[in-house]
Amino acid sequence: MIRENLDLGRPDHVQLVFGRHIRKNTPTRFRTRVIQHGVLPSLNIEYKHSRVKQYFKENHALRTETTINDPGDFGVNKGLRNFGYLQKIGRNINRRLLDAQQTASPCGLSQDTLNRVVQPTVTQDGQRAPGLRLGDPRSRALFLALVLFIHEVQGFTNASLRQHVAAFLGPSGTSYKANQMTYDLRRLRLKGLIVRLPNTNRYILTKHGRKVALFFAKLDGRLFGQASWAMDAKPEHAVPKSLAHAMHQVDLALDRLLRDCAFNTAA
Repeated sequence: MIRENLDLGRPDHVQLVFGRHIRKNTPTRFRTRVIQHGVLPSLNIEYKHSRVKQYFKENHALRTETTINDPGDFGVNKGLRNFGYLQKIGRNINRRLLDAQQTASPCGLSQDTLNRVVQPTVTQDGQRAPGLRLGDPRSRALFLALVLFIHEVQGFTNASLRQHVAAFLGPSGTSYKANQMTYDLRRLRLKGLIVRLPNTNRYILTKHGRKVALFFAKLDGRLFGQASWAMDAKPEHAVPKSLAHAMHQVDLALDRLLRDCAFNTAA
């Protein structure tokens, strides 16, 4: 949970969790603190004089608690008559944080769902939806762009999403045109991953689409990115020991398999 939420201290995330607008002059330290020395690991996000904290309570459950040290942070005067209202504010902060984490964490996909995303499909009204191939650079860039937090606030258009996809494509992104973005939006829509807002040119992720996009983005960051880098890395570039050991074990297993196949064939 801590690893998944290290960026919660960023201004755009803080304002959504605490339900307050962040301005340039807001007196807040934007950071996510992770305390782990001498105590159970805990996650701390601050807003002015207040903070929300998460930790593993007595090794039984995740505990989320908000501490409001100055009611003025939320436009409330001091006084017992406002205590119930401050409790409501704190519960809402807890709920928004847990909702965001619940959306980000359970992103496993069944084999059937995975097949529907990566393979061509046909909708109920007969429209053909091209697949989003696993490992394809364009598909990878598309999913990485879809999970940017800014889309949760205002949705996205052809132009706004295209600039992010082009950035993730790297040097080849200069050739990524508006008609290609239109094609990608169409297949995302036909796959049920996005919907167009009525009477606008803006789109938002569906609940299913957010889950799929997060799955592919995490798969890219944790598996494809590190594995491809390890295989392509030059000798002078250090590879993490754990990854190098795992790759070496794969090589040994493949060598054993090939030897066994050769022995069985000879027999």
